[in-house]
Amino acid sequence: MASDEIAELRKEIRALREQVEDLSYLRDHNEIWRLTSRYTHLYYMLRNDECPDLFAQKRDDVFIEIFDSGVFIGLEQVKTVYRAMTQNTTRPGWLQQHLAVNPMIEISKDRQRARGLWHSPGIVSRFRKDKLTAYWNWAKYDMQYVKEDGEWKFLSITARLQFQSPYHKGWVKEPVASSSTYAGMKPDQPTTYHMPYNPYRVNRFEPGPPEPFED
Repeated sequence: MASDEIAELRKEIRALREQVEDLSYLRDHNEIWRLTSRYTHLYYMLRNDECPDLFAQKRDDVFIEIFDSGVFIGLEQVKTVYRAMTQNTTRPGWLQQHLAVNPMIEISKDRQRARGLWHSPGIVSRFRKDKLTAYWNWAKYDMQYVKEDGEWKFLSITARLQFQSPYHKGWVKEPVASSSTYAGMKPDQPTTYHMPYNPYRVNRFEPGPPEPFED
């Protein structure tokens, strides 16, 4: 085989390898998106008991942090959070819808870890002093993902509140109408960051987009 033919074959092999790498990345990106979307659908349908199954099952460092609730570490603590959330969902009129949109996803080169940031607009109907009340609910989902047995799972879910306001008042008059703590919940660590909208300051709404992995 002539040297120019060998050079052409090598060029084609490099191009094929690059295509395989791109397709592998896109597949992982899509599977992470599907996992996050599945979570929002289950939550919307009040199937809270199924949400812990979306977390890594073999790691001790999984955790969840919702607004001002504190940090709950370990799978059993994650289950505790979702059981606590279920306390009111059997009451007529309850509604919890939190979307996950505008994703920024960074995946490690070894395709075993990922970070994601999502906007999460939502609408909620919950009880306020035993009166069913409609709320606007805006937040960010700050996610970490790991691949476990070849399948993407949540390593952590952190929800950062922007505002949760009664529909009839809005976020300027009442940015935060209630706490996200539940009776019986005992966090392992205090809330790490909670700075919802405040009409009397410049609002930054951390965190920012995830940084690429260094390795």
